[in-house]
Amino acid sequence: MRLFMILGAVAGFLIAGVVGLLTGCDGPELLWRTSLAALVGGLLLRWWHGVWSRSWQQVLIEKYRETEAPPTDAKSPAKNS
Repeated sequence: MRLFMILGAVAGFLIAGVVGLLTGCDGPELLWRTSLAALVGGLLLRWWHGVWSRSWQQVLIEKYRETEAPPTDAKSPAKNS
């Protein structure tokens, strides 16, 4: 999860930096904008990774349960007693 937060922070910083340079921001304004974008990007990607990870775990659990459960449409053999 830490990796995704770092990736989001770097992506937010780079995107805000490029946009700030293209719009002609001065140094201090560019620094706080890129810092804020890094914070938001990191938190957003961390949240998204948590949602994605829980969904993936749920899918794997459901697949495991399907393989472990006996087939429901198969007829059971008749008992001789």
